[in-house]
Amino acid sequence: MKKLFTLLLVSFFSGLTIAQEQLMQNPEAFRTRFSQQAEKTKRIQSEFTQDKYSAYFKEPIRSSGIFYYDQSGKMRWEQKNPEKHVLLITGEELRIWKKGKESRYNLASNRQLSFIKLVMMGTVNGDLLSSGKFDIRYFEQKDTYRLELTPKDRRMKNMFERIELFFDRENVRLTKMKMIESVGEYTAIQFINPIFNAQISQTLFSEF
Repeated sequence: MKKLFTLLLVSFFSGLTIAQEQLMQNPEAFRTRFSQQAEKTKRIQSEFTQDKYSAYFKEPIRSSGIFYYDQSGKMRWEQKNPEKHVLLITGEELRIWKKGKESRYNLASNRQLSFIKLVMMGTVNGDLLSSGKFDIRYFEQKDTYRLELTPKDRRMKNMFERIELFFDRENVRLTKMKMIESVGEYTAIQFINPIFNAQISQTLFSEF
């Protein structure tokens, strides 16, 4: 009787899990909506929290800040807490400011860094889904779409096992991103209070 009761419980909760999330019925419709939304998005500014999970830490390491995006190919990712750390992308140039020092990189000549650019900006402009660099699985829940992106390139797999993107089902806006490096090792980024298509000072993309 005890085994039967346990089996019934497992079956019940498994059924709940299946009901909560399922394979997306019409991925093409999602891609079309996402592409249309990306085309209309000229500028974004949003707060974010970033939690780093690791087997080496009892609690996740949290940082927070704000990011800015401009459709012309510019992004500013500014970590404010626990310490200031700024990443600027302008075209094919990446600039990083940390602890009072600046580093510059040419994205066109660095495959790994160009992949980082694709991940960071491609979730906004749509390039991530159309790049052909990932195997993509599409899932849906009542209020959320979730995409699993697995890199095809071996070297990229050394950076991320997979990337998960979470979208608000109503407006197809990105709300959360998980970058999974290996089992138990991942970074979760939550986007908070986003503002779309408001004016952004261009100096934010050139000055630290």
